Amino acid sequence: MSSEPSPLATVRPWLVERVKPYLPEGWDPKPGLVTPGELARPTVYCEYHSLDRRDLPPGFVTCHMRLIVVDDRKDVSKAEDEIDAHVLELIIALTLDEQITWTGARKTAEFAPYLGWELDVDVLAGLTHPPTPDPDPEPDPDTEE
Repeated sequence: MSSEPSPLATVRPWLVERVKPYLPEGWDPKPGLVTPGELARPTVYCEYHSLDRRDLPPGFVTCHMRLIVVDDRKDVSKAEDEIDAHVLELIIALTLDEQITWTGARKTAEFAPYLGWELDVDVLAGLTHPPTPDPDPEPDPDTEE
């Protein structure tokens, strides 16, 4: 994962913009999770899964995110034939992206009657303007020559 963090307040929209170039034309990326009604095209939702700061300096967190890819076909066999190849291409593209760490993927029927995939990704996030220490107004007398 790159040391350049995404801004803390905009991780979901940032991630959606980051993966857009890896999606097939016509797919609908969304920076949040919504309950789909009728889908008109394959849709990619983005949600937080968890956060932690293990092994990170103050001011940084790892955002464990899910990209949920849902195909718009209600015929599961046709959806599976179409979506699997695109998800594989997306995963390969994510492995090449220095700002995103792909950690796993699994099929889901959470959006029945639509078939989907959940892709787990990690994004480093930090303060956009890290706090700076107050300058020392006067040097310590012990360190002067």
